[in-house]
Amino acid sequence: MNNEQRVIRLQADGPEGIDLERMQLDPVEFQSPLPEQFGHVYYADEELGLTVGVWTTTSTLVTVYLDAAYQCPWH
Repeated sequence: MNNEQRVIRLQADGPEGIDLERMQLDPVEFQSPLPEQFGHVYYADEELGLTVGVWTTTSTLVTVYLDAAYQCPWH
């Protein structure tokens, strides 16, 4: 595990010059209509269970996941 402490600067639309990636979502995991989501991961550490990133969604309603423990759609 890397204990290096650093600041991660996030931009709402992801890093300049890089498009947000379309996220692959499984309709089975949703109670609500399936939104289109796009995102960018700035940092991920599976051992810690930590993912830092930004995303957008087409849904204007609250997206309801079936699993109470939210699973990051980037993994």
